[in-house]
Amino acid sequence: MYHNLWHIVGAELQTGIPFYTRPIVDSKHRCFVGFDTTRLNFGGAYAAGFNLFPGGEWHREQPWWFETKDRNDNRPRRLQRKKREIWAIGVWQKVAIADRSNGLRFFEVKPNGPELIVPKPEDVIVYLYEREIAMRTRGDKRGLDWVNASLSAIFHAYRLK
Repeated sequence: MYHNLWHIVGAELQTGIPFYTRPIVDSKHRCFVGFDTTRLNFGGAYAAGFNLFPGGEWHREQPWWFETKDRNDNRPRRLQRKKREIWAIGVWQKVAIADRSNGLRFFEVKPNGPELIVPKPEDVIVYLYEREIAMRTRGDKRGLDWVNASLSAIFHAYRLK
């Protein structure tokens, strides 16, 4: 099996998770990816008007470990811009990761190892559709407005019809 500990610096996938020093023992054979939102740089916004919270997100999933870096920021963790996260991802699973400039990548684990992918607009549309279903299940009406605005931004940025 491939190495299962990774971190992202800039837009590069590197082995290990240097900011987490405790041992990671996993009987489920998952891949772990860590990142510090202050060190992510995906080269600018994925689409103008597609506003993302920095960090990782995948529907009902949560990070395996997280740490906020600004103890004076009283906003919920999801809204904070400075944080470290580690996600545990199984084969054929993925997590969306946003930098602080609304750049977007998908971290996906395939049988031959993990990849950091610039998602195609069609894949982001499927992701947004699945986010909408998860939000409707929770009764999150504000989130539905975000999904609609995000879909509009992607359609305009990529001239989809």
